[in-house]
Amino acid sequence: MRKDVRGALVTLLVALAACGGDGSAPEGPGGRTPDLSDAFAYRPDSPWADSIVTCADPRRAPTSCTVGRLPPLSQAGSAVEIGAVLERVVVSHEWMGLRFEEILRRAPADLLELLGATTAIVIDDDVRPSFYWSLTGAIYIDPRHLWLTAGEEATIVDRADYRSGFGSGLSFFPYSTYLRDGRRPTFGAVDGERTLDGRVLAVSALLFHESAHANDFLPPDAVASLNTGETFLEATERLEDRRLSRRLIARWPLASPVWSSLAGVLYRGETPTVAERTLDARAAGLAFEPDGASDPYGYSAPLEDFAMLFEETMLRFHFGLDRRVGFARARVEESSDCRDYEIGWAVDRRLAAPPVAPRAALVAELLLSDPLDDFFDGLGEPVFLSPGRDLCADADLDRVSRVPWS
Repeated sequence: MRKDVRGALVTLLVALAACGGDGSAPEGPGGRTPDLSDAFAYRPDSPWADSIVTCADPRRAPTSCTVGRLPPLSQAGSAVEIGAVLERVVVSHEWMGLRFEEILRRAPADLLELLGATTAIVIDDDVRPSFYWSLTGAIYIDPRHLWLTAGEEATIVDRADYRSGFGSGLSFFPYSTYLRDGRRPTFGAVDGERTLDGRVLAVSALLFHESAHANDFLPPDAVASLNTGETFLEATERLEDRRLSRRLIARWPLASPVWSSLAGVLYRGETPTVAERTLDARAAGLAFEPDGASDPYGYSAPLEDFAMLFEETMLRFHFGLDRRVGFARARVEESSDCRDYEIGWAVDRRLAAPPVAPRAALVAELLLSDPLDDFFDGLGEPVFLSPGRDLCADADLDRVSRVPWS
């Protein structure tokens, strides 16, 4: 399948997870460093206004910013409140901060505690995709997740997601989406307009994912050990052995050699082998099914395995959403019509699968004060879809996109 066709095909779905991952290399997560030269503190009267832009900007040598200059939100020791989070918000346009504040006030309350591991929230027209970075301790949000009006959308830099061509040499592609009672909620636009409710869902999913990364690198029980004279990168490197995702893989590691290799093709842009080029959607699903990942993206790195499990748990817990994950093939080459794509393997409520649920329960236990035991007892059973159906016919999935939460 051609790269441009694949990119056009895949507005329906979340074929790639919302996160660009973490990294401490100079070029940053995703292979590029966002230009934050137009960024400013959303609340100019914030006591951190002089620090957050500099310390969260990878191009301004954030390694010189110490924990004392910009500590994580939870270091103060008291409960994290909305006002404290907003004092750490950096934006390139005023509407981004206003929208984020609207969303945060309507989002699940436990997000505030989870954001305690972060130093800043950066929303800039040059960020794509969203990511967490241990170099700065900040979460960087792609503003495409926030806009409601055409005027707001027009302020965002038109930049392609660097991952859009990954996996183009394969004969199948992974897809996923969230469903409520078998139907896809309106995360995206309806008749050309977006709703705030849809943005609350989208940004909550993003924040649960990225805050899982933040707490993975800075576990709540390690905050008290931070030295105000060390940089955030030095702190997270010192705490590497205490990383929460390591506790997950030490107890329940992923075991599929097929998917360990495919992850390099789909999420790091590696060249597929001859065997991978001939692998069909059904075989890809059968290799995925018995292992413990909730989503193929979990194979890209232990930290993404950890974050995907948490994201899916919290969207089910707070919003009643189940995730569908599957693998499809093109019936007709160079088509952007979802009717021309056939499901080879797919399942609803993957979180409830026996290899997955205990791993997700451990992640929740590590991240939340309430381990959600009753929640996991009531997950139900995964539901497998019959192969051969097209993407249009499934759960009103009438659009297909690699850009998550569009």
